[in-house]
Amino acid sequence: MSLHVMTTKRVKLFERSIKLLATVVPEFQKTADLVQEISAATEEHCLASEQINPAMQ
Repeated sequence: MSLHVMTTKRVKLFERSIKLLATVVPEFQKTADLVQEISAATEEHCLASEQINPAMQ
């Protein structure tokens, strides 16, 4: 296989990788945002439980 053919294949593979990353990275951000929302909701739930618990005793 010639150097030119190998280089062309590598460039195409690199371009494909960049396109895939461009789609995956925003999904990672969405996942991170969801995890942050879940964490905040859990914290709120814990605080509410701490307030309700003494009132029930």
